[in-house]
Order: sequence, then structure tokens, then C-alpha cells
Amino acid sequence: MATRAVDDRAGCAALLDAALRLKPGAVRGKTVTFAWDVQEEVGLLGAAELAKTMKPDYVFAIDTFVSSDSPLESKRFAYLPVGKGAVLRAIDSSNITPQTEIRRLVAIAGQRGIPVQVGNSRGGNDGSVFLPGGAVDIPLSWPGSYAHSLIEKIDRRDLEALADLILAIVSDWR
Repeated sequence: MATRAVDDRAGCAALLDAALRLKPGAVRGKTVTFAWDVQEEVGLLGAAELAKTMKPDYVFAIDTFVSSDSPLESKRFAYLPVGKGAVLRAIDSSNITPQTEIRRLVAIAGQRGIPVQVGNSRGGNDGSVFLPGGAVDIPLSWPGSYAHSLIEKIDRRDLEALADLILAIVSDWR
């Protein structure tokens, strides 16, 4: 689909979909917080406020993965095809996700048949403000083309995979 202002409405939709499909027993013995914050583009202000009071072990920030999946862009950097699954961001400008955690998530997704891609990109993510408090930041995304433009391109299947991955993390993460 192609429309305007997808970032981060699509991420909000995937997070809400996962929260609504969550079964009560899935979080037994765990503390799970779903949070929607604001002003990411102007300095991670909403996430910074959360980081003042929350000290999680893990943060799974949800945001667009700006893919170079378009005819005129180089495929050498940040290329993940739209329509091929959710994204685990291994490296961005604010964070390096530990390889052990990437492998762990790929295994969880594989056990459930959830399509995932692993990518590197510029830009940061909301989870990075939790790093000084000791959290492991594991950004989750969907690939999108033409981000921050009048028309952004995404694929519904990627958002469904992202929502499925969020549910799998809540259920299977130990």
C-alpha cells in the first residue's frame, strides 16, 4: 500500500494488533509493558520520559526501517525488500543489537513460521534512550520505501509479520 504519514502509524497499528490478540496467560511470570510514545523525530522525547521511570531488561522499539527498495536507490545499504517480512535491526546509528539476541529472535520467528529480515540502517530508535539504564535494545521494524515523503510504500504482510513477532516475543522470550 502507498499512503502518507505511515511512519509511525503502521508501527502503532502492529503494536495495537499484537496487544489486542494477546492471551492473558501469555505474560504469566513476566512484566510486559506496551508503550506508545511521541516526538521520536525531534529527539526521542517521549521515550526519554519513559526511560526516567522504567528500567527494563529488554526494549523492543517499533519503528519503520527505511529501505532502499526503490528503483533509483543503491541496494548496497539498507536494502530489505518490501513484502518479505518484519525486520530485526542489527545496527543503526544509535545501537548495535547483540548477535546472540538476533539469533534468538530469528529462531523464535523460525519456530513460528514468521518471515523476518535482518538489516542495518542509518537513523536511531526510541529504545536507545534505555541503554544507559542497562537495557538491551532490540529494534523491530517493517521495511518501507520513500519514508518521510508525501507517499510512503509498505506491505500489509510485513505489518502482520511484525505483529506476529511481537506476540511471539511476549510468549516465548525468557
